[in-house]
Amino acid sequence: MSNMPANFSKNIKSAKIPNCIYFSTNYIDPLNTLKIDKIAFKTQLNKQVPDLNYKGILVLDWENEIFDTLREGKPNTQIWDEGVSNFIEAIKYAKKLRPKAQWGYWNIPLAIYFVKLDTLWSKRIDATEKLIQECDILMPSLYDVYPTGAVSWQDDTAFIKQNLLKTLAIASKYDKPVLPFVWHRYSDAVKESGLTSIEPKEFANQLALMKSVSYKGKKINGVIWWQEDLYFINVKSANIMKEMKGRSNERYRDDVLSQYFRILKKLFK
Repeated sequence: MSNMPANFSKNIKSAKIPNCIYFSTNYIDPLNTLKIDKIAFKTQLNKQVPDLNYKGILVLDWENEIFDTLREGKPNTQIWDEGVSNFIEAIKYAKKLRPKAQWGYWNIPLAIYFVKLDTLWSKRIDATEKLIQECDILMPSLYDVYPTGAVSWQDDTAFIKQNLLKTLAIASKYDKPVLPFVWHRYSDAVKESGLTSIEPKEFANQLALMKSVSYKGKKINGVIWWQEDLYFINVKSANIMKEMKGRSNERYRDDVLSQYFRILKKLFK
């Protein structure tokens, strides 16, 4: 899932790996009304996916104050109830426009850092279960937040394992496939390490763990690899600038993506 450099795009296509198309808040709710702008969304959908019978994966990425409220785990409030209702309305409308596509929301079910998992998960799932039922695919975000040494490997693995077990359980209940989002960079939630490349061995170990987690025989169906490096290169993210070491944008992107592509391809043939 990316704005890929031309050379690397050829590698992806030759490996017959589909590209997921996503729709950000700018195309769902450009005026931040907290409701879907059906005209704006339909216009962008028709532009990116003109085929009415498209059967690929389409992702809604609606990050706004409603999403923040869902993430905080405060159900039974007016903004929560309206938010869930609006999210359901949006995906129902999307499915109506492209009924053969496989629709889902980025980070639904919402991943939780494991130390708060037991206290927040049941609240979020119980209050968003109707939304989860409307999703064709469940797409929790398992981006790595903390670099090696900041937390223990046990904590990192607990985050992955416990969130996947919870997701697989709800996916099993409703017979939904699970495709967690992964990224080869640390999340920008921590400024000092944000957007630096994850050590390749650590990334491979994380993916292997995701692949091994099982709930009553149900496992993930693959991963969605987020790789939108271009934006962060263009805004000259400090940690990415350090990694580039004088390489051109195109050369740097090809080098980075090719390295992590080899890891992913080996694990998910």
